[in-house]
Order: sequence, then C-alpha cells, then structure tokens
Amino acid sequence: MFSRILVPLDQSALAEQATATAAAIARASKADVGLVLAHEMAPYDGGLAASWSDAKTPEETSYVRSLAEELAKGAHVTVDGCVATGKPVDVICRRVRELDADLIVMTSHGRTGLSRMWLGSVADGVIREASVPVLMLRPMDETRRPHTDARLFRRILVPLDGSTTSSAVLTAAGDMARASGGTLVLARVITPIPSLAGSEGISMHRVPIVDDDATEQAVNIARAELADAARSLERAGLRVETDVVVGERVAHELLEMATSRNADLIAMTTNGRGASRLVVGSVADKIMRASHLPLLLLHPQAAGRANAARGRPLRATA
Repeated sequence: MFSRILVPLDQSALAEQATATAAAIARASKADVGLVLAHEMAPYDGGLAASWSDAKTPEETSYVRSLAEELAKGAHVTVDGCVATGKPVDVICRRVRELDADLIVMTSHGRTGLSRMWLGSVADGVIREASVPVLMLRPMDETRRPHTDARLFRRILVPLDGSTTSSAVLTAAGDMARASGGTLVLARVITPIPSLAGSEGISMHRVPIVDDDATEQAVNIARAELADAARSLERAGLRVETDVVVGERVAHELLEMATSRNADLIAMTTNGRGASRLVVGSVADKIMRASHLPLLLLHPQAAGRANAARGRPLRATA
C-alpha cells in the first residue's frame, strides 16, 4: 500500500480539506503524511529587495507546524511539514522526490476558490508533472475546518480501454482498495462499430450504420479481457467486478456506470489509447468537469516509472 502521502497547502480552508482524507489513507496504510506549502517569491519591481521576497515568513512556518501537530494528534499518524520557496507545481513535485512519496492528495481548487476552472490551475500542473498518482478531491464548503475522520473509498471505478496506458493506474487503484477494503469495478465502453452500406440507385452513397455483429464481437472480447484482468487482481487479494457497455459518448457512459455501480471514486490515467493530448480535451477532463466524484489520476508518462519503481504485480492489461 502507500507509504508516504503528500498534501499541498496554500493556507486556504479548501486546500486543508485534503488532510482528512490523506490521514485516513495513511492510517489504513500505515503511511506517513507530508505537508508542503509553497512560498512564492514576490516579483521584483525595483522597490522590493530580492532577499526579502525570497524569505519564508514566520507566519507560513507557524501555519504548517500548527496544522501538522493538529493532524498528527487527531489522526494518530506521523506528520511532517515544510515551507519551500518556488512556484507551487515545482515545489510539490520536488517535495515528492525528496520524500519519496507515492501519492499526492489535494483538492481541485485552492486559493482561487470555486470560481476558477480546474484547467490551468495548480492541480492541472501537478497532474501533468507529478511522477506519482494524484488523488483529486472535490472541495466542500470553504468554511468547514479540516477534520480527521474522513470516509475511505469503498467502490472504485477504473475505466480501461485495452491499452497498457489505461491499466497502469491499477496499482494505485489496488492500493486504495486495499486501504479501504473496497472493491474495484473495471469498466469498458465500446463505441459502436460502423459498417458501410450502399444505397440503391445510380450513384452509391456510403452511409455509416452500426455493424451489430462486429460491435457484439468487440463487446465479447472486452468482457473476456476484463475477466482475465479481474482474475489477476483477485489473485492479489482484491475484490473485483467488471462492466462493459456500448455507447457513443465515452465520458457520459462512464459517469452513468459510476452512478449505477455506486462508485465513490474514479481511477484513471489522464489519457488512453491514441490520445494526443494530456488532460485538456481528454476523457479524464470531461469526467472531472461533469462528475461530483473525486478522481485518482495518473499521468501516462509517470505510469511506467511509478509501477516499475514499486514492483507491484497489478499490471493486468484490459
């Protein structure tokens, strides 16, 4: 399971909300928690000394220390914290390497609050750059104080498309399921396979229609592949279910599956087979915009490094 969990802070109540879930995962995994606050240097405009802008403030240090002590006492986990100078994304990713962390837990909005879109935010930058999975939580009411009694995830939907890229998140999803005693739901959406039919008459018009036999064959193959992946995961001690549906809109179908399967977390890589972009325009982005559920996200370039470094046997491709 997880051994070191990093929680980025920005002195906002929204960012602090991630500490409760991080502590719950850490307690179940016997992991440590690290808190990090990025001290951003003020821009030099001729009237501000660089040495002043580079200095961490006593308030920042006191804030992190106080929150670490509160979390350690209330959640009964080992917690440390630091203030590091630099841009938030750089600081977070550097701290992951320094701690050898294997999970980042953060809310999808920090100082900017609910009015700012997720895309282009610190959260998006961390997902792009981090070498470990990122658990992105939905923010609650900003007035709520951090607490130490968060509920762990019991049913985790894992969308797969048959590629090695999409299945790379299974290691992190499996660790999350182990921490909670939860169930993995392996999901596949098959888009209808078109066929070409000629219309009668002098000219031939190619009209795309659904090839029902080919689509059914693809569904059967997907079911068999998911069943193989499920057996591999069950041998590793996990509870697994599978689901295959046919639909044109992949993100929409996955959200419907999450609802019907009572999922409380969706775990996926940020793009799968054939995608040319990272987060923007991907299925993961569409789900993030439309769903109220938290996401466990793994950047495809980080997937190989993360799984290889940990040596986990959860690489079933489906």
